[in-house]
Amino acid sequence: MEYRWIVLPAALLALYTLIFMLLMAGRRIKAAKSGRVDPKYFKLYRGSELPEDLQLWNRHFNNLLETPIVFYFAVTIAVLTQQVTTFTVALSWVYLISRLLHSWIHLNGNRIQNRFKIFGLGIMTLVVFWITLIVGMFI
Repeated sequence: MEYRWIVLPAALLALYTLIFMLLMAGRRIKAAKSGRVDPKYFKLYRGSELPEDLQLWNRHFNNLLETPIVFYFAVTIAVLTQQVTTFTVALSWVYLISRLLHSWIHLNGNRIQNRFKIFGLGIMTLVVFWITLIVGMFI
């Protein structure tokens, strides 16, 4: 199978992360200009407390930089070790979909039970992905 089909979900997640970062920056600037946040807060990220909506966006952005790193590395290893199969491609797409669903839940009502289930799906997908890669390299 062609490597591009496993790289595409990783590229889409990276693009989503970058777009989210720009949107978050826009929200921060708007909050600072409107006086909701002291612009000096962003110098050392202390001195006051962010409004709840900005805290949510900050936390969400951090989420986009945590487990996805393990995903990006798995995709890289799959390509480098020539383990781009229908199964590993499917795992990549399942992970992408789980992250996008996690985002939607987190930013739209943040129902913890639903978010946790989707987060768990993403983590289990990564575990299966990595087991598949390790088995493929050593067995």
